[in-house]
Amino acid sequence: MAIVLVIAIITGLGGYVFYRAFYYPSIRLAEKSRIIYVHTGWKIDDVVNMLEKKHIIRSPKSFIFLAGIKHYKAHIKPGRYRVLNGMNNMQLVNLLNSGKQEPETVSIHNIRTV
Repeated sequence: MAIVLVIAIITGLGGYVFYRAFYYPSIRLAEKSRIIYVHTGWKIDDVVNMLEKKHIIRSPKSFIFLAGIKHYKAHIKPGRYRVLNGMNNMQLVNLLNSGKQEPETVSIHNIRTV
């Protein structure tokens, strides 16, 4: 009976750690969203350093682990991305892996001819 209890406790703790690392809303921003740029030629370390520098991710190890599982490490897509407050690491990796970028608005005023 004691062995079953110990296994149940270990399984519960493992599940909790897994949930906190991957699915818990870990991105806390002061604003509703923030724009990030991933540049051409960047490796996973460059992306993680930028995300840490901008205080977007709290757990770089779980982000790197998920990036490996989702094959983002080998296929980093450059672009302009909008990170929302309250996202979790899984959603962030999915966003970056999908390549779904935030469009840039360009306005040209007071020009008569091309």
